[in-house]
Amino acid sequence: MKVKRLLAIALAVAMMLTVFAGCSKRDPEEEEKKDSVSQTEEKTDEKTEEADVPTEETVITSRDSFVNTMGKLMDLSLYNDLTENYNASYDTFSYHIKYENERDYDLDKKIRFADGSEVTLPIKVSELADRGWGFAYDSSAGTELASGYETPSIGFKNSSGKQFEAWVYNHTSVTTTLGNCMVPELTVNLYGSLDPNKKLDSGIGFTVCGTITENSTLEEVIARLGNPTSVFCTVRRDDTGAFKHSTVEVTFEQSKATHNHLTIKFSGDKGHIVEMKYSADVK
Repeated sequence: MKVKRLLAIALAVAMMLTVFAGCSKRDPEEEEKKDSVSQTEEKTDEKTEEADVPTEETVITSRDSFVNTMGKLMDLSLYNDLTENYNASYDTFSYHIKYENERDYDLDKKIRFADGSEVTLPIKVSELADRGWGFAYDSSAGTELASGYETPSIGFKNSSGKQFEAWVYNHTSVTTTLGNCMVPELTVNLYGSLDPNKKLDSGIGFTVCGTITENSTLEEVIARLGNPTSVFCTVRRDDTGAFKHSTVEVTFEQSKATHNHLTIKFSGDKGHIVEMKYSADVK
């Protein structure tokens, strides 16, 4: 009886060992399938991660994003090499069109303001008054200017408190009051000079060159007038060196002899027009 019992125990133990051995063995084909699925899942995760990363910068925050943006809007082969300058708080980049590629732009010198008034540069200060634009500061009214001289920037405002800045030139042969002088250039500021994304209450809407308004985009301006004479970009940083904001100026110079030009400054990171400057020489 003892022998039979021992044989039975030995058989049971052998069977258990066989079952455990079978469980521990892995089917090579099944393992290959599992590994393949695992690797596919990893690759899928990688692709998902890459898809969330933008392929390019959508705003101008650096030299590379400036070059990338302008390269899409104008033919960079028409310009002199990129000029760069770096400072502790800002970087500047600029292009200037090559002499052989200069052109005569369609600048009509007419400005239509959102208040309904219209001026064609150059314009006499007294004519500005007739169109509803008086001196922003009373002290300017009695100022006299010597022949051939020009003032620093002077403010003009309408009855609604909207303003533009201008410099006044005495084109006469005698000393005279500002009312008898000419305004060859004016500037409309829509956003602050220290912060190009801070809108000013005093800014006024405008239309220049027939279709360019305060709401036009950089792409629309270049499409309307063509490759600008020059492009100037400033990228500013805070005290830690982190990006703060940027601006891009495009200038269209009609003639070097007369210095007639239109300059429009954009917020490089938001896209809106910050400032418009229009000039027509009277000298």
